[in-house]
Amino acid sequence: MTREEFYSRLLQVGMGWLGWTERETLRTTIPAIELAYEGLTEKLFAVQVEAFERPKPKAVKTDNRPTSRQIFDVIGLASKKNGGRRSAIRPERHK
Repeated sequence: MTREEFYSRLLQVGMGWLGWTERETLRTTIPAIELAYEGLTEKLFAVQVEAFERPKPKAVKTDNRPTSRQIFDVIGLASKKNGGRRSAIRPERHK
């Protein structure tokens, strides 16, 4: 990497990743830019790990309406009892 490429990379890190202005980036020392970049990448990694390792909350069923599986089970059982014909049995309607 040439010196020019190195300084361009520092500007990319400062202005792109870190969100600093050009003036702030140019006034900051090279070790400080590298340290800030390292800190940002550690933070992003920690957030990503936490998001994927956190257990997802279980869904809570709040109503007593029948699920589609229950409805199809009722229809399926009724059709078997009637020799394969559709049944007139309907699931309960909830008001």
